Amino acid sequence: MPYRIRRRPEPSSAVRQQLTDEVSSLLARMAFHQAWLQIEAATVAGPYASLVSTARAEAGAQMSLAWQQPPITRA
Repeated sequence: MPYRIRRRPEPSSAVRQQLTDEVSSLLARMAFHQAWLQIEAATVAGPYASLVSTARAEAGAQMSLAWQQPPITRA
């Protein structure tokens, strides 16, 4: 998502909303799979939870930085 945020076509509120919706959808899918693993494969649930936590922390920091920078407009 940091790449998508930096490559946003324009700095409009509609584009911001679309990208925010995409992030929300990704987080919801990760939460769904995390819950599913807790039910179906408890031995995998812990490592997956760790992966999700690490990915969220790293991606969150990178997305915050991407929002603070102007969109990339060149190829």
